[in-house]
Amino acid sequence: MVIGFRTFFFLLISLLPITVFAGGDNDLQRLFAAILEQQSDSAMLQAAENFDTAFTLRLQEEDAFTTDFDDLPNVGKIYSDDGKLRIISWNFQLPSGLYGYVCHFLYKESKNAPVRHFSVKTSRAYRPAENRNIRAGAWYGALYYAAIKHKKNYLLLGFSQYNNISKMKIIDVLPAGQKQTSFGSRIFKPYPGSEKSTYRVVFEYNNIADMNLKYDNAKRCFIFDHLSPEQASLKGLYQYYGPDFSIDALRFKKKFWTLEEDIDQRNNF
Repeated sequence: MVIGFRTFFFLLISLLPITVFAGGDNDLQRLFAAILEQQSDSAMLQAAENFDTAFTLRLQEEDAFTTDFDDLPNVGKIYSDDGKLRIISWNFQLPSGLYGYVCHFLYKESKNAPVRHFSVKTSRAYRPAENRNIRAGAWYGALYYAAIKHKKNYLLLGFSQYNNISKMKIIDVLPAGQKQTSFGSRIFKPYPGSEKSTYRVVFEYNNIADMNLKYDNAKRCFIFDHLSPEQASLKGLYQYYGPDFSIDALRFKKKFWTLEEDIDQRNNF
């Protein structure tokens, strides 16, 4: 998937007006396809801007929260488990090698409530720090593939890549329904034998490896592959990390999502 922007950008529309998008979804498909044809950073960035401008207008129409957008197969579309949050995202790699991501959030509290909309974008994805809140204008970039409502927040599961040798899975926090927002909340204790808490959890591993990270609704916890380096001497060099055939979990205990190591999924742990 290919798209890009020169700078980080944050847009919040607290109440979406009813407008008419002149081109229709077929034109969106054409604008997206034009991005793939570009051979330089500048041309790709301009084509990407053209697409997102048109797409943002399309999201102001009444049916934007429910329409399938099937004509845009390279754009990810998911709903949160409570059906109130819709996340639409895509990513890119520029010819220069930079990675970037675009993500639109649509929040609808109830059937007759107005839709709140904000978007985050970057053309310079990076590994987010675990120990701080991240404002929307400094978003790190990710494709979110699940959103779980928990108390007053949504817990987001995302995939991201910012270089050619490693990739990441991320658990992050998005406040539900706020007019302005940032990412992260100090509710995780992901380190073995440590009481240190973090704002998010980041798993980085080898670019050709696959890592499973999911939320188990029945057991009410996150389940994921344990990552370790190929050799002990490579600790901290995440491009050499991969699953080691053991499974860990994060379970909510006393205000924190706390690590449980080496679980047995055959039992009701």
